[in-house]
Amino acid sequence: MIKLCILVVLYSFCTVTIAIEPPVLQKPLMIPSELRLGERADVICTLRRGDLPVTFRWFFNNRPIEDEKLGKVASYDVRSSVYLMESLKAENVGNYTCEVTNKAGQDMASGQLLVEGELKLL
Repeated sequence: MIKLCILVVLYSFCTVTIAIEPPVLQKPLMIPSELRLGERADVICTLRRGDLPVTFRWFFNNRPIEDEKLGKVASYDVRSSVYLMESLKAENVGNYTCEVTNKAGQDMASGQLLVEGELKLL
């Protein structure tokens, strides 16, 4: 009986609380400059710190990207997400936002993709 009581007392003092660090993204998003129509562009979202696992989501002009009409989402590792555009179109111009979440919170980073080109009047 005495051994059991000592074990219970020791256990109550050994409880450890582990804090999960919320994600923090590199800001702004890494977007190439001097892009032209027809070129490839990668918009890169990188986790600077925060505990894994994390989930990335992409937005274009404040709307969730849910299809691959203008590009596709890829991941090189668990700490980054990339929005790939194989051949830039005028429709790709706009604001891109990457959101990352884990159990402790979320963070967002944004950037603007611009394309150089000539204005053609019809």
